[in-house]
Amino acid sequence: MIKRCKIHVGYDFLILIAIFYLLDTERLLWISLLAAGIHELGHLAMMVLLKVPMLEFRLSAFGACIVPGNPSSLSYRKEFLVAIAGPLLGFFASVIAAKSQQFVFAGINFSLSLFNMIPIPPLDGGRVLRSVLGLFLPINVIDICFKVIGISVALFLVIISLRYSATAQCRLSLILFSSFFLYRVFMNLD
Repeated sequence: MIKRCKIHVGYDFLILIAIFYLLDTERLLWISLLAAGIHELGHLAMMVLLKVPMLEFRLSAFGACIVPGNPSSLSYRKEFLVAIAGPLLGFFASVIAAKSQQFVFAGINFSLSLFNMIPIPPLDGGRVLRSVLGLFLPINVIDICFKVIGISVALFLVIISLRYSATAQCRLSLILFSSFFLYRVFMNLD
């Protein structure tokens, strides 16, 4: 089902990689990219197993996205399985890496997987939440629950990042990322 899948690499992704490469004194860029690749491989493998056609693979500064050929054809069960597959493979990779005493790689995989399970729209956790709610609730109730939970979590992240930056060294990246997620939640409010 990978036939004729377009690959789109955004300029923002290339700029981010270049900046990371120049500032990466610990040489974590390649480890992080490998962890992200393992994560996306989990999604891709599940899509292939479920015979979900892929339209496009996008890379941007805010992550990767595999776009299904017909998103409306995904049942809640398939959406759940595809969304959870990336973080699960990342958690599995972190366990294997830790047992091999590759603690940096284990930590990056674990952190990436845990971060992706935050239940807000652009992340896998948001997709998991929506698909689980879809199994039990009507669509109008799902939308309300999803919006309330998404806004609550995104606002919590913004408040925590502002609080943290006020009490410790300024973490502008944390504020920017949490603000981006809040923006994404509000953009999905239709």
